[in-house]
Amino acid sequence: MKQILTFTSICLFLMLQAFGQTNSKANSKTVTKNNYVNEVYRLSVSIPENWRLYGQIKNDTLKHMSIVDWRLPKNYSKVEKTEIENSISIKSLSER
Repeated sequence: MKQILTFTSICLFLMLQAFGQTNSKANSKTVTKNNYVNEVYRLSVSIPENWRLYGQIKNDTLKHMSIVDWRLPKNYSKVEKTEIENSISIKSLSER
């Protein structure tokens, strides 16, 4: 049973790698990148230009952390028939 599960997992992984990595030039968009840098916590991130900075705490001295949030472009969901807005948040912690 363990061999069957291992074989199935490997096959699924290989299929996802083969089909998930296809990136034709017709479907790809050229997006320029911006850099976000927080020198206090040594955080450097390259982000696409169409992401918008939503909020940030550069140096929280009480909790010893930094938080930065970006809003991603809206996507239309055909299933839900509405626009969906996603975001990304990065939290940096320092050693005390």
